[in-house]
Amino acid sequence: MNRKVPNTLSYFAAIEYLNKVWCSNLNFNGLFTLDIATGKIDYIGRFAGHKDNSIGLHSIVKLYEDKLIFFPHYSYSIDTYDFAGNFCSCEINSWKMAKKVSTFTCSAGAYIWGDLCYIFPRFPGMNMIKFSPEKNEICEEVELKIANKSIVVNDTNLTLRTAQAGNNIYIPIFGTNTIIKYDLENDQEEQIVLKEINKITGGMDFDGISFWLNTDGGISRYNSSFGERIYFYPCVSKCEELITSFVFRDSKVFALPAWLGAVKIIDAKTNSILEYPLDIQEIKLQKGPVSRWRNTGNCISFKESFMINPVSINSVLIMDYHTLKIKKSLLKVPYDSIPFKKFDSVTNYE
Repeated sequence: MNRKVPNTLSYFAAIEYLNKVWCSNLNFNGLFTLDIATGKIDYIGRFAGHKDNSIGLHSIVKLYEDKLIFFPHYSYSIDTYDFAGNFCSCEINSWKMAKKVSTFTCSAGAYIWGDLCYIFPRFPGMNMIKFSPEKNEICEEVELKIANKSIVVNDTNLTLRTAQAGNNIYIPIFGTNTIIKYDLENDQEEQIVLKEINKITGGMDFDGISFWLNTDGGISRYNSSFGERIYFYPCVSKCEELITSFVFRDSKVFALPAWLGAVKIIDAKTNSILEYPLDIQEIKLQKGPVSRWRNTGNCISFKESFMINPVSINSVLIMDYHTLKIKKSLLKVPYDSIPFKKFDSVTNYE
């Protein structure tokens, strides 16, 4: 059945490279670039092995040598694009089987270590994947035994977002007080229990010194060994304000909400916190997610600002690191250059 598609760019998987933002469009199968200086949007091509009207293909993208590697969201394929203009696709068979019993497969984290990519799943019962960008093939699938034994019974999530520190990947088990440390060199899992908290409720990231983790009632900050908690910031009181992503800039930490609420701006030196509303009048956001639960890719950090791509509205939000001012920008897709054979019509936003 044909459907309407918006004429604006929306994405999870995006990366800055060569003064452009490269992103996989959520609304249909397409790779686009956004020129940072001019704002010009160009259509690069379609991902091989997917239908033109496929939605939400990718959640994460990484740069590997001369290639961009896109990791699955609704799909079950790892897709690559080299800068000579070639697209390749590699199915994850076990994730394809998992998709039969789940709405989507979704990567919670993807990391390049040596000459391999390690892809960690968001949902229980799915294997961690080792992928070779050179050979465009799956090298190995690893069962996350300890991680899956740690989940809350009947919970639909294993984790929302993983984080890397050195050769270790940390997997916060959603709804518990447990983190799994996965050693990339030895393929070993280790369980870490956080005694100071009841449960992990959102995302996690590492700024090079500290781990920042959304826990019940606020944000917890831990050192790199997950010893005693360094500090607790009691700033989250509603479900609508759960944190999915962290952006680090100098001594400031920008904690981004899953739904409409406020950006939490923490000074890591003084431990002070400022809540800056996103639903201010001039932005006129409709009710809906600002940064989706699984967000790692739709917030991009520039020299003076960072850009959030809300899934439920037709514009990106750009926040200045220094003035904290937010502006809205409409990213219109150049439809004339794309053969839309499978869409009824286009929803036009001005």
